[in-house]
Amino acid sequence: LIVAVFFYFFYQNINLVSRNFVISLQVSSAGDMLPASFHQPKVKIEVRGKQEDVNRMIENDFSAFLDLDYYTEPGTYDVPVQISLSDSVLAINLLEVKCSPSVIKMKVARRAYGQVPVEVMIQGKPADGFQVTDISVIPSSVGITGPDPLVRAMKSVVTDNVLVDD
Repeated sequence: LIVAVFFYFFYQNINLVSRNFVISLQVSSAGDMLPASFHQPKVKIEVRGKQEDVNRMIENDFSAFLDLDYYTEPGTYDVPVQISLSDSVLAINLLEVKCSPSVIKMKVARRAYGQVPVEVMIQGKPADGFQVTDISVIPSSVGITGPDPLVRAMKSVVTDNVLVDD
């Protein structure tokens, strides 16, 4: 009986195929913490199962995200990559789903709010006899939100180029 069980599982394993998907990595943060450093934008998902099941899968069957809601203090953390599977994939009797990398080192900071002035970028030269004498922009300032160090460092926001060529 033990030999039969061994051969059954051996046969099941040799009929399995692997397939890789490269998907975008999202960041979930409904709380006070935000990413303060660049994170890897993509991860590799490896699935292993029966060929007919694996062949039906598409990239949209998977999503990967980092959940920052577990972190309450600024710092650098090894954040686990979490994977969500579509209902159609969950219904399949998969042997294995792996994510690489499975952890992302990320610096997180408190969510901050600020108000900064809007600067107008003038490009070009007015026609002969004309000159730019006054510049006004509405609104003159805008609210921003982001990781505390970046919000504190932001001195202004700049408009797209405003052409004043003749």
